[in-house]
Amino acid sequence: MEIPLTEDDIQRLMDMVDSGDAAAVLAECQRDTTKDWVRLYVQGVALATLGRRQEALESVREAIHQNPSDRRPWWTAMHLMQGEASHADFIEFLPSYLERFPGDLQVRNFIGSVFSKEERWAEAQREFNQAIAFDPRQSLAHFGKVVALIGEGRFEDASRALEDGKAMRPRFDAQAAVRLNSEGLALAELGRWSEAAAKFRAAVAAHIEADEAHYNLGVALKQMGAVDFFPFAPLNPMFRRLRDLFYAMSYYENQDPSWRSLNSMWQGRIMQKFPADMMTYHRILWETKPTLIVECGTFDGGSALYYASLFDMVGEGRVVSVDIIHKDGLPHHPRVEYITGSSIAPEIVRRVRNAVRPGDRVMVVLDSNHDRDHVEAELAAYHDLVTSGCYLVVEDSSIDLCPVANTHYQNGGPLYAIADFIGQHPEYVIDRRREQYLTTVAPYGFLYRIPPIPDRGTASAES
Repeated sequence: MEIPLTEDDIQRLMDMVDSGDAAAVLAECQRDTTKDWVRLYVQGVALATLGRRQEALESVREAIHQNPSDRRPWWTAMHLMQGEASHADFIEFLPSYLERFPGDLQVRNFIGSVFSKEERWAEAQREFNQAIAFDPRQSLAHFGKVVALIGEGRFEDASRALEDGKAMRPRFDAQAAVRLNSEGLALAELGRWSEAAAKFRAAVAAHIEADEAHYNLGVALKQMGAVDFFPFAPLNPMFRRLRDLFYAMSYYENQDPSWRSLNSMWQGRIMQKFPADMMTYHRILWETKPTLIVECGTFDGGSALYYASLFDMVGEGRVVSVDIIHKDGLPHHPRVEYITGSSIAPEIVRRVRNAVRPGDRVMVVLDSNHDRDHVEAELAAYHDLVTSGCYLVVEDSSIDLCPVANTHYQNGGPLYAIADFIGQHPEYVIDRRREQYLTTVAPYGFLYRIPPIPDRGTASAES
């Protein structure tokens, strides 16, 4: 009589599979003639590892039949069915799992996404709604529901669902922003522009989506002679809604590597940028003439290569690109230097600072870890490197404008770091003009370092 396998036995056999001994594990399981569910499950894993997927599926299905209360055979079966079973069988199998484990929201969201890919929008909405009913904080379910509603052409409902999802994120203080903006307008009426600018800046920090405060801050800075450009007018509410729905769609499809709108390419390298942002970077480089770009977040090297190519066109410029992961085969370009390490580690920050040469005009692009605390640390480490009249760009602030951010960054993402930073650094202003194409991964993320204000005298500066 065979002795039932313990959890320690299962772990031992799984470790053997992971270490390349799947054949030995299979032989051990096949010596047992009783075929209890545990051995069938482990046998299925071993068979799958050896590439015998159909046999593996039969084995784990029998394990499920014997003991439907353990999740592990179910998960293995679902993994195998994606490769072996017909799509119809797979779709049928997933609800069977949820009948047994109705609270598994990860699988329920997955089923919803599968239905969405099949354009079975009503069924997708049903799964996402059930996930939300189990846990209203399920931002990924809100996210999927938005896409399913868009698929049906129900844009008004999709916009409302998106707002429901955004309500799950950390809150800005909209009431404080309204109050501070009103106080700023009162000071502006008196011609006290520097005081008005401080109020408008505080309003932006309180609620970074307070577009009127952004506009008023730009007006105040222009009156003070601090900037030479007209501020960007507040977004039409319809455009704002379309923009946010676009973010939801783009981030949703980026969950699937076969879609990925962010897989824009430059000379065969993935950039992970919207095409509109590529044009914006071109304009920034042409207009502000940086000679050094510090990039935090190399990934595949596509962005560094793009910046270097733009520098080739103007005849000068270098790129220092930092990433915590060393990656072989990054594109070689004489203008690009790669540094491996955390962008906020003191030794890496020192290396970046040492790369700055006398007379360099420095621009910084932050596109690594998008957690709020990490972005705040990067801003603290690099903001003073940026030359007056150049930009500090915080990418992927768009994740905070759609529910996906709540899945990964419970404390908020880049947008919250920007709000904290802009309230404390009057030498910077958020340049909304750089969002002129609407579809940017960096809404509110183009931070312009204001050149020194001309000495126009107190009276004229406040008139």
